[in-house]
Amino acid sequence: MKKFAAAHLEIGAFGKWAGSAPFTGSYAEEQFNSLNSFVFTNAQIQDQTVRWSFVPAEIRSIFPQIN
Repeated sequence: MKKFAAAHLEIGAFGKWAGSAPFTGSYAEEQFNSLNSFVFTNAQIQDQTVRWSFVPAEIRSIFPQIN
């Protein structure tokens, strides 16, 4: 790991951020955007490509002034 970290200096900045990042307590509080896309075809043989996005019913901002 030390050799990898020495070759990738950005790992230090990430470690500093991750140590104080405002992580949520549950995935139920996180928005999820799918990586996969799907193609739906209607009765007129027209295709529509879509991606899923799940948004929690209540979004809590990590910035208190926005809540």
